[in-house]
Amino acid sequence: MKEKIDYSNITILIVEDELQAREALASMLSIDFKHVYQADNGHSGLAMFVKHKPDVVLTDIKMPDMNGLEMLREIRKINHNSLVVFTTAFGEVEMLQKAIDLKATAYLIKPIQYTDILDKISSNLHLITLKQDLHTKLSKREYAVFLDIVKGVKPISTAQRFDIKPKTVSTYRKRILDKFAMQSNVELIKYAFVNQIE
Repeated sequence: MKEKIDYSNITILIVEDELQAREALASMLSIDFKHVYQADNGHSGLAMFVKHKPDVVLTDIKMPDMNGLEMLREIRKINHNSLVVFTTAFGEVEMLQKAIDLKATAYLIKPIQYTDILDKISSNLHLITLKQDLHTKLSKREYAVFLDIVKGVKPISTAQRFDIKPKTVSTYRKRILDKFAMQSNVELIKYAFVNQIE
């Protein structure tokens, strides 16, 4: 028997220029998901993404003003891990390849079934969990150093505040990056921004 997934803590943004299709999707998704946001093109979708930081983006590819690919390009500048699922008409292979190149999470060929959307999201839920829970793995001291890093505090200042050597701060930084599976301070800063950690 298939395990029932709980979507009640997940937020989702629908970006679709066809009003009827968008509202039908929103109506279905609002039963299972915590919040369902709507946008009618890539420009408003990007604005909604920046404002609400949804866990999942379900977007059409072809839209006026800014298409789904252009929106995804901008989203990836903000967050590498956002779960972005494209919906597209059969035969738009070239556009799908571009979506894959831009690291889209998944795609669905129209007409789509509600269960197909849930399957795509559930099979990629680890990305959402990863995004939300990484900082909970840090020790109290590691978390304090992490906060200093994302605030741009110089390592020597952190060392003085905790009465430790600057080399020890570097060791903490390396442990933090290892736990996050990241390579740089920039990734830590993006993570803090996405998760609204201050």
